[in-house]
Amino acid sequence: MSIWDQQQTAELGYWKSQNLKAIRRQLSFTLRYFFRLPFSYFEPYTVLEVGTGPVGFVSLFKAKTKYGVEPLLKEFDKIFELPKDVKFFGCKAEHIPIKDDVVDIVLCFNVIPTHVDNTDKCLKEIYRVMKSGGLFIFGMKDDKEDQFHRHVLSRIAMQEKIASYFTIIRTIDKYRMFGVFGKKEANNL
Repeated sequence: MSIWDQQQTAELGYWKSQNLKAIRRQLSFTLRYFFRLPFSYFEPYTVLEVGTGPVGFVSLFKAKTKYGVEPLLKEFDKIFELPKDVKFFGCKAEHIPIKDDVVDIVLCFNVIPTHVDNTDKCLKEIYRVMKSGGLFIFGMKDDKEDQFHRHVLSRIAMQEKIASYFTIIRTIDKYRMFGVFGKKEANNL
């Protein structure tokens, strides 16, 4: 069994064993208290979440348009009732099937660098689909012991990698989590 198959099996097993209502509460806490963003913040924007799982941040708020990228979408769709107001793409984050310069805000929590094949390709895709002036909201938890995580980068290394694509406008380091707000500007790449 390949590492990708092992990771998929572990990820599916994780989600099957979870209480999705409890996960929603954790996500709500993360959005409101860690990132300090009220649900109403997203309403006028087109929002993409990379790595939604069966219940993601995009399921918590209203937005002009909501997209979700999830490579295990087919499996999740068989097991869970997915949000109907989100346009999902069952693909990896390195190949997002959205046109250039469409998305205002991209949310990506605990996906990069741990669950992607190529961190740089993922960040390039996020940059590509995002409008100029768009906001990249990144977060990661302290879970370095997970044997199925592909890449483990330190907070500093991850911040430097994000800074090579986006202008860092804010960092957060609390609750055993790390977050970065990055802005896409015309001169970033």
